[in-house]
Amino acid sequence: MASYSRSCPYFHTDNITSLVSVKLDKDNYLLWRSQFEPVLNTTGLYGYVDGSIPCPPQHNTNRHGTKDVNEEYVSWRKQDQLIVSMIKVTVCEKVLSEIVGFTSSHAVWKYLKSQNASPSKSCKMQDKMSSDCHTVPGSTVCVTGAGGFVGSWVVKCLLERGYTVKGTVRNPDDPKNSHLKALYGAKERLALYKADILDYKSLLDAFHGCRGVFHTASPVTNDPNWYCVGKVLAEQMALEVSKERKVDLVVVVPAMVMGQLLQSTINFSTMHILNHLNGSSKTYNNAVNGYVHAEDVALAHALVYESPSASGRYLCLESTHHREEVLKILAKLFPTCVDEVSPKLKPYKFTNQRLKDLGLEFKQVEKGFIDIVKSLQEKGHLPILPRSKL
Repeated sequence: MASYSRSCPYFHTDNITSLVSVKLDKDNYLLWRSQFEPVLNTTGLYGYVDGSIPCPPQHNTNRHGTKDVNEEYVSWRKQDQLIVSMIKVTVCEKVLSEIVGFTSSHAVWKYLKSQNASPSKSCKMQDKMSSDCHTVPGSTVCVTGAGGFVGSWVVKCLLERGYTVKGTVRNPDDPKNSHLKALYGAKERLALYKADILDYKSLLDAFHGCRGVFHTASPVTNDPNWYCVGKVLAEQMALEVSKERKVDLVVVVPAMVMGQLLQSTINFSTMHILNHLNGSSKTYNNAVNGYVHAEDVALAHALVYESPSASGRYLCLESTHHREEVLKILAKLFPTCVDEVSPKLKPYKFTNQRLKDLGLEFKQVEKGFIDIVKSLQEKGHLPILPRSKL
């Protein structure tokens, strides 16, 4: 049974418009939905629009046989109307005039999907590409985020394999993209397009005439958790849309990408290494990561594109290492750049026999940990945790 007592963060108009920058019109439904739907998912509200959290009865019959207002209905109604308001502030005036009469978010969502998700209205981007996605080298393809770490390597690989490449960048004239123009074959077979992944029309121009798209662009934030969330949600949306539109989609999932920087800027995975080399990081996380060379990531993209049998997800990593192992490898290869990795200290030996001879029976160390944590909780220094977490 669905629960209606869930809480929802309050979204002011300014909050939702900062997360959904696209105003829905007749041509950009899929792009608008790709921004709006993750907001609903992360706040636990998607069930309202898809109908899986249905409206509860407006009244309950009490033991006297009279009807009382159902508090679950009141709560549900407030949440639902909040979502309706969220939708209304992210659509253009024409679309707003079409949905003004709907009274629930589910009805609005269903209407927008029926009006905009039809092939005639939302497949313009797909129609500009060939229906045969798998092809031999020599055809025209597009690489989004061409100036990034992975994007640059994908462009390099595709040019070397004979493709004509359209690369999307924020500014083709920016000096930080000059490395792309110096790649082998770039003069004859590389064109850079000014585009943004949130600008539907700019992407249409870049995709026009392409047999396939290599999507490596992604917004980068200073918070690695949000970056990872963005990657996951983008993949989920791509899979859903590809099923609806019957687009041939293959996903390459690289681990931490290492290798030569083709671009002048420093990316997240490279910064992870740099901080240990320049002394910014004096310690390392107790973490294990997968690692792969950028050249292998680029080749993986080309191989899955060229293989008619390729499908689904491909994990792209050579090996996994604990951060301590990574530092030991760096220290061995570049001893002047990395401080010596401190070895794990060995337990020291001792004897407490003299106190035992006096009759002292030592309590196990686990009891000491339990007592100190409980004491910190009782004095308000720690939240009360279940015993299983101690």
